[in-house]
Amino acid sequence: MEYCSWRIFIAKLENQGVRFAIDDFGTGYSSLLYLKKFKVDTIKIDRSFIVNLDEDSHNDEIVSSIVSLGKSLGLNVVAEEIETKEQYFSVKALGCDEAQGYLYSKPVQEAEIGKLLTSLVKKANRK
Repeated sequence: MEYCSWRIFIAKLENQGVRFAIDDFGTGYSSLLYLKKFKVDTIKIDRSFIVNLDEDSHNDEIVSSIVSLGKSLGLNVVAEEIETKEQYFSVKALGCDEAQGYLYSKPVQEAEIGKLLTSLVKKANRK
């Protein structure tokens, strides 16, 4: 499919409410050019910057810069692979909008998602 065809296809998906995220932002193929080239709603900060966040000040600065870039472009910023409460509090303090990872749930099969969501809703309603 040519670039123009992709843009039309993506526009149709957006009109149906589909939102797009750049996964593993800051590594590999998640180039800054994609922020300019494609209409995305979310950037997901790669786990390699999160894992040693409290031990490596460079990671802290990189995450902070990615959050700042995302916010200045009006994007939602998600931290990937959050495994500990300390990591959660660190990324929240740096301004991440959301977090995902084992702290919340291990990956589940499609058939289990409904059960997981139901249990989370029940748990939230008890509070």
